[in-house]
Amino acid sequence: MTVIAFSCPARARAEKSALGESPAKPAPAATAIAAKSAGSPAAALSAFHPIHRAPDPRFPSMLMVRYEGNLVPVVAASGKRALIEVGGRQIKTSRKSEYVVQRADQYAPGEATFSGSTKRVTYISTVDVDSGASIGGSYGFPSRDFVTTVTVGERHEQCFVAVLMVNRWYLGGQSDDANSILHLKEIGTLEANRPKHLEIDLSDFGEYALRDYVAIPLLFDAGREVHSNNSALLGAFQRRRDLAKHVRVLANYLRLNPSATLDAQPYLRFQPTRPGNAPFKTGRLEVIIRINAEGRVFAVDLPDETDDEDGPEIGRALLGWLFLPQLEAGSGVETRVRATLTLPTGP
Repeated sequence: MTVIAFSCPARARAEKSALGESPAKPAPAATAIAAKSAGSPAAALSAFHPIHRAPDPRFPSMLMVRYEGNLVPVVAASGKRALIEVGGRQIKTSRKSEYVVQRADQYAPGEATFSGSTKRVTYISTVDVDSGASIGGSYGFPSRDFVTTVTVGERHEQCFVAVLMVNRWYLGGQSDDANSILHLKEIGTLEANRPKHLEIDLSDFGEYALRDYVAIPLLFDAGREVHSNNSALLGAFQRRRDLAKHVRVLANYLRLNPSATLDAQPYLRFQPTRPGNAPFKTGRLEVIIRINAEGRVFAVDLPDETDDEDGPEIGRALLGWLFLPQLEAGSGVETRVRATLTLPTGP
């Protein structure tokens, strides 16, 4: 068994070597990764307990829009259009703007709940033209309205809802169509514990999207996602995209290093986070990350003194990290990596 320590700069080097291009600048992260000597693996594991399974990693998000060739954060919405800040003033973007949902370092404060979310169905009766009598019962087809109700536990300003339309078969693993469509709805201020009913016109979308796409409403405050009961769906969608990309990254990495012997290197990692940005009780801890021959994390060993509430969230994040695997003579092999995490313990 090999134990490998790593430090933060390894991420950029690993991504470039695998993708053949410089990585995009990552969202700021509070997690510090520090290199440390491995010591004796058997002795190290004696005070650790493993986490093998967890839900898909959380994906606190921020909405970006392409403006004059650059991705710029969306800070608010005006009707259906995004507002960005340029030179100290807000600018309304084009209706045909390209949006990107990026990982943020944390959620906006608070919690939101969506209820009654549905695409309306219009029913049409088939009748005989001459007599007016019903001859075929009725049939339904999706209308162009999406309705939902959102409730927040504390006051939020500069709110907007982004309805993310994703292929239902992609979410279920029956399709490779990862395309998505985004629709904005301006809200403004949401008062605490006062449900807000929303009717959203989806007339910009074709019948195919209305029929085969799932609508996931997400709440944003000043450009950052407020954690809601729909956030897990966004996390599942992003996880599928990450794993699909990983297949390509791994294939390219093996092609570029047909006979190499190399240490494992992380290229996708993100800090553990909690809904509402609740602080962690465990501020600093050393973990052991087990990586398979394909670069996926299959277990995380946490120290026995890890707080019971912190452990599941830490495991949930680290099980989502992706690596360029350790290579021996050009083939991936299973390995373990030791890392030191520093987590936010206060405001």
